[in-house]
Amino acid sequence: MYTQARSGRRETLLQAMREQKRVAMLELRTVQDSVVQLKQLELQLRRRVDAIEEEQDRLQRMAEARLGVSHETLVDALLADGVLSTDSLARLRAYASQTASGQALPDIAVMLGLLTPEALSAARRKYPGLE
Repeated sequence: MYTQARSGRRETLLQAMREQKRVAMLELRTVQDSVVQLKQLELQLRRRVDAIEEEQDRLQRMAEARLGVSHETLVDALLADGVLSTDSLARLRAYASQTASGQALPDIAVMLGLLTPEALSAARRKYPGLE
Protein backbone atom coordinates (compact mmCIF):
# COMPACT_ATOMS: atom_id res chain seq x y z
CA MET A 1 0.00 0.00 0.00
CA TYR A 2 2.79 2.41 0.94
CA THR A 3 4.66 1.58 -2.25
CA GLN A 4 1.55 2.17 -4.35
CA ALA A 5 1.02 5.58 -2.73
CA ARG A 6 4.64 6.57 -3.41
CA SER A 7 4.34 5.28 -6.94
CA GLY A 8 1.12 7.27 -7.47
CA ARG A 9 2.70 10.48 -6.16
CA ARG A 10 5.76 9.95 -8.31
CA GLU A 11 3.57 9.43 -11.40
CA THR A 12 1.56 12.56 -10.57
CA LEU A 13 4.79 14.51 -10.15
CA LEU A 14 6.13 13.17 -13.46
CA GLN A 15 2.92 14.14 -15.24
CA ALA A 16 3.09 17.64 -13.78
CA MET A 17 6.71 17.96 -14.89
CA ARG A 18 5.84 16.74 -18.39
CA GLU A 19 3.08 19.34 -18.59
CA GLN A 20 5.46 22.08 -17.41
CA LYS A 21 7.96 20.99 -20.05
CA ARG A 22 5.27 21.01 -22.74
CA VAL A 23 4.18 24.52 -21.78
CA ALA A 24 7.79 25.73 -21.66
CA MET A 25 8.47 24.22 -25.10
CA LEU A 26 5.41 25.99 -26.52
CA GLU A 27 6.56 29.29 -25.01
CA LEU A 28 10.06 28.72 -26.40
CA ARG A 29 8.65 28.09 -29.88
CA THR A 30 6.58 31.28 -29.64
CA VAL A 31 9.66 33.28 -28.64
CA GLN A 32 11.72 31.71 -31.43
CA ASP A 33 9.03 32.61 -33.97
CA SER A 34 8.99 36.17 -32.63
CA VAL A 35 12.77 36.41 -32.97
CA VAL A 36 12.56 35.28 -36.59
CA GLN A 37 9.85 37.85 -37.29
CA LEU A 38 11.86 40.59 -35.61
CA LYS A 39 14.96 39.72 -37.63
CA GLN A 40 12.93 39.85 -40.84
CA LEU A 41 11.48 43.22 -39.82
CA GLU A 42 14.95 44.50 -38.93
CA LEU A 43 16.23 43.49 -42.37
CA GLN A 44 13.31 45.23 -44.09
CA LEU A 45 13.86 48.40 -42.07
CA ARG A 46 17.61 48.40 -42.75
CA ARG A 47 16.90 48.10 -46.47
CA ARG A 48 14.45 51.01 -46.28
CA VAL A 49 16.98 53.13 -44.39
CA ASP A 50 19.67 52.29 -46.95
CA ALA A 51 17.34 53.19 -49.82
CA ILE A 52 16.42 56.48 -48.16
CA GLU A 53 20.09 57.32 -47.54
CA GLU A 54 20.95 56.56 -51.15
CA GLU A 55 18.12 58.77 -52.36
CA GLN A 56 19.22 61.57 -50.01
CA ASP A 57 22.76 61.30 -51.33
CA ARG A 58 21.53 61.35 -54.92
CA LEU A 59 19.38 64.42 -54.28
CA GLN A 60 22.25 66.13 -52.48
CA ARG A 61 24.58 65.48 -55.41
CA MET A 62 21.97 66.83 -57.83
CA ALA A 63 21.48 69.95 -55.73
CA GLU A 64 25.21 70.52 -55.49
CA ALA A 65 25.61 70.02 -59.22
CA ARG A 66 22.91 72.64 -59.86
CA LEU A 67 24.54 75.07 -57.45
CA GLY A 68 27.97 74.41 -58.86
CA VAL A 69 29.32 73.24 -55.51
CA SER A 70 32.41 71.17 -55.95
CA HIS A 71 35.12 70.04 -53.62
CA GLU A 72 38.72 69.24 -54.36
CA THR A 73 38.98 66.47 -51.77
CA LEU A 74 36.79 64.45 -49.46
CA VAL A 75 38.28 66.39 -46.53
CA ASP A 76 37.10 69.65 -48.17
CA ALA A 77 33.62 68.18 -48.45
CA LEU A 78 33.68 67.05 -44.81
CA LEU A 79 34.72 70.56 -43.76
CA ALA A 80 31.99 72.15 -45.88
CA ASP A 81 29.40 69.80 -44.41
CA GLY A 82 30.57 70.58 -40.87
CA VAL A 83 31.52 66.97 -40.21
CA LEU A 84 35.14 68.01 -39.60
CA SER A 85 36.12 71.22 -37.84
CA THR A 86 39.08 73.38 -38.76
CA ASP A 87 40.71 72.35 -35.47
CA SER A 88 40.27 68.70 -36.41
CA LEU A 89 41.75 69.42 -39.81
CA ALA A 90 44.79 71.03 -38.19
CA ARG A 91 45.31 67.97 -35.97
CA LEU A 92 44.83 65.72 -38.96
CA ARG A 93 47.37 67.52 -41.12
CA ALA A 94 49.88 67.73 -38.25
CA TYR A 95 49.64 63.98 -37.68
CA ALA A 96 49.92 63.24 -41.40
CA SER A 97 53.02 65.40 -41.79
CA GLN A 98 54.69 63.99 -38.65
CA THR A 99 54.14 60.36 -39.56
CA ALA A 100 54.38 60.57 -43.34
CA SER A 101 52.45 57.31 -43.44
CA GLY A 102 51.00 57.89 -46.87
CA GLN A 103 47.50 57.07 -45.63
CA ALA A 104 44.61 59.09 -46.99
CA LEU A 105 43.57 61.96 -44.70
CA PRO A 106 40.00 60.64 -44.25
CA ASP A 107 41.37 57.29 -43.07
CA ILE A 108 43.70 59.04 -40.64
CA ALA A 109 40.72 61.06 -39.36
CA VAL A 110 38.97 57.80 -38.51
CA MET A 111 42.10 56.38 -36.90
CA LEU A 112 42.44 59.50 -34.71
CA GLY A 113 38.77 59.38 -33.75
CA LEU A 114 38.00 62.67 -35.51
CA LEU A 115 35.54 60.92 -37.76
CA THR A 116 33.49 57.75 -37.36
CA PRO A 117 33.79 54.97 -39.92
CA GLU A 118 30.07 55.39 -40.60
CA ALA A 119 30.46 59.12 -41.30
CA LEU A 120 33.34 58.39 -43.66
CA SER A 121 31.31 55.76 -45.51
CA ALA A 122 28.40 58.17 -45.83
CA ALA A 123 30.72 60.88 -47.16
CA ARG A 124 32.22 58.49 -49.70
CA ARG A 125 28.73 57.60 -50.90
CA LYS A 126 27.75 61.26 -51.00
CA TYR A 127 30.92 62.34 -52.83
CA PRO A 128 31.97 59.44 -55.04
CA GLY A 129 35.30 59.97 -56.68
CA LEU A 130 36.68 62.26 -53.98
CA GLU A 131 39.44 61.01 -51.72
